[in-house]
Amino acid sequence: MRLPISIEFIFMCDDPKADIRAVTERIESCLNKGMLCEAQDLARRAKASFPKATRITQLYALALARLGATEKARTYLTGLYQAQEVDAETAGLLGRVYKDLWKKTGNPAHARQSRDTYLRGFSETKDYYPGINAATMSLILGEKDRARCIAHEVIAICDSSQRDYWSMATLGEAYLIAGDMDKASECYGEAIDQAGGNYGNVNSSFQQLCLMRPYIDMPEALFELLKPPGIVAFTGHMIDHPERPKARFPECLVTAVEEELRAALHRIDAKIAYASAACGADILFIEAMIERGGEINVVLPFRQEDFLKTSVTFAGKHWEDRFHRALEKANTVKYVTEEGYFGNDDLFAFTGTIIQGLCILRAQSMHTLPSLLALWDRKEREKRLGGTADTVSYWPYPDRMNIIDLPCSRPTALPPKAAARASLDEEFKSSVPFGIDRTLKCILFADIMGFSKLQEEHTPFFMYEFLRAFAQKLQAIDPQPEVLNTWGDAVFAVYADAGNMIEFAFALRDMIQHTNWASMGFPSDMDIRIALHAGPVFEGLDPIIGRPNSYGAHINRAARMEPVTVPGCIYASEQFAAKLIVESKDQYSFEYVGILSLPKNFGQQETYHVRRKTEVQ
Repeated sequence: MRLPISIEFIFMCDDPKADIRAVTERIESCLNKGMLCEAQDLARRAKASFPKATRITQLYALALARLGATEKARTYLTGLYQAQEVDAETAGLLGRVYKDLWKKTGNPAHARQSRDTYLRGFSETKDYYPGINAATMSLILGEKDRARCIAHEVIAICDSSQRDYWSMATLGEAYLIAGDMDKASECYGEAIDQAGGNYGNVNSSFQQLCLMRPYIDMPEALFELLKPPGIVAFTGHMIDHPERPKARFPECLVTAVEEELRAALHRIDAKIAYASAACGADILFIEAMIERGGEINVVLPFRQEDFLKTSVTFAGKHWEDRFHRALEKANTVKYVTEEGYFGNDDLFAFTGTIIQGLCILRAQSMHTLPSLLALWDRKEREKRLGGTADTVSYWPYPDRMNIIDLPCSRPTALPPKAAARASLDEEFKSSVPFGIDRTLKCILFADIMGFSKLQEEHTPFFMYEFLRAFAQKLQAIDPQPEVLNTWGDAVFAVYADAGNMIEFAFALRDMIQHTNWASMGFPSDMDIRIALHAGPVFEGLDPIIGRPNSYGAHINRAARMEPVTVPGCIYASEQFAAKLIVESKDQYSFEYVGILSLPKNFGQQETYHVRRKTEVQ
């Protein structure tokens, strides 16, 4: 998706007011579409052209806050807050930033700053958004009488406002603080009716309840009313291939499996799910989720044409038809890679990792626990790469696992036949160039902000200092990157393991941020932009440099992500984030920061801000 008017065109207009209006509308459009990186990049450039435009500064700070750059957002909002008459937007944004800082650090000073900022905004505007947040933060600070007083003011305002989701949810929160649990339940119930299938809005209210729960007596029924839906990842066996020597999941068991899936989904209360779409268990699971009105998100390992050949069409035309119907009704269909199969079975394993990781990330964002549901023949000893047994083995929450055993009764074993898969693998492998391996890798692209502004005479010294410090830091990193290149101020690195890659990224960022550039005569705000991605790449010996090197569409994708990220933060594609969270479980924090629209027709990329849990940014 491309926005139609370029920022350069907007800035060339003759009418400054028209310029500001056009660029503001474009930034707001990016924010509304979840394109946060583009919004902050556009707002940053617009702010330099229109330094006195309050709305542009507000939007820049909002984009930074949503991207996880909390301290940077606070800097800009504090300037606005202190320089002019307070408006609801500035007060609400700055109050939110202080609240985020309190949640990350536990520092009560941030909680008080948040409450005072919200309260000032409410006093001067009588807008219910800063009002309800002032009431909640007063409650958290132990000032219950003040909290109730503000809540009653908010009730009076909301009772006369439009009864949309947010006004009803605000009323519910206000009645809760005021101590009227019946009215709170009534208003929250009406808000849920207004939300429809928008789990995000309801979950925002649920997170507020979680925030308030230690400070107020809350009926369990109210908490249950807003609790997140069941979120589940799925894996299971395909329908038996006609050439399979021994029956495992023959067509005759489909009806029994459908009943088992319905019962399991009911037990889990599954409303949001992630799965692939192979014939057999995957498609039956998708159909069961659609039947119960749930949200189903499909992940395919490679382009659809190849997936149909490897995983669907052998079972018959009716399964191919069901596959297409399933994808039409899915909420999202994503690809691990939009390129071909080429005989890489590790793409099936990576798809299982992505499905699990997306499920875990979604559950974490909604303050709930994920589940794995598997249709698995546990008697089968074979553990094929990317198969059901393999996928089950690396699920990181064994106590959140639900296994459906295939029925014990089997038809008589079929006579052995030539394996059809071998010929299929050869068909795809034949298209890979000789001497080139295709493997799954983690990829980093980074560049130094401020390098282009250096005077020419400073460049050699900078490169000497940077590369020397980088080399010294690199010596302490174990293991070393499999591939590492620098071009001027840019760094490119490749690892197989996501944990090794994220630690390398932190080391690179810390080295740049902890260097006293001003003491060397360079700009004091030198910083680094870092983007991480994971996917299949081609590897081989580079005949020019005489070292291994990596190539392919996913290298280019990582390179396209980096230019619009926020300096000082580490941003990752959802593929990398999913891989990292499965491998590391609870070691890092992941904040979803929206959709990145990649330049040069590379499509879109959902993106996460990754940080250590001890960090505040």
